[in-house]
Amino acid sequence: MFTDLRLSFRRLIKSPGFATVAMATLALCIAANLAIFAVVDSVLLRLLPFPSASRLVTVVNSYPKGGLDRDGASLTNYYELRGKIPVFSQMSALAGD
Repeated sequence: MFTDLRLSFRRLIKSPGFATVAMATLALCIAANLAIFAVVDSVLLRLLPFPSASRLVTVVNSYPKGGLDRDGASLTNYYELRGKIPVFSQMSALAGD
């Protein structure tokens, strides 16, 4: 194994252009993998920074006969639902803009 490593190292020293391109390609690929994992980790794997984050839910309006499976709610809908759903201990609204 050490003989193979020495031979590989000698070949890389004899062709510095190839070695530079190979190391730059490896560095770029490792950086891309790190960036993708960081996004996946923060978006999909970690819980939201709220107490009891596993209990958070999203409520949307649905109109299947009108062809809308997920529709946003208005502020009027929020005020109407806020007091009428006893299952939720608290409710808040979020603007997607």
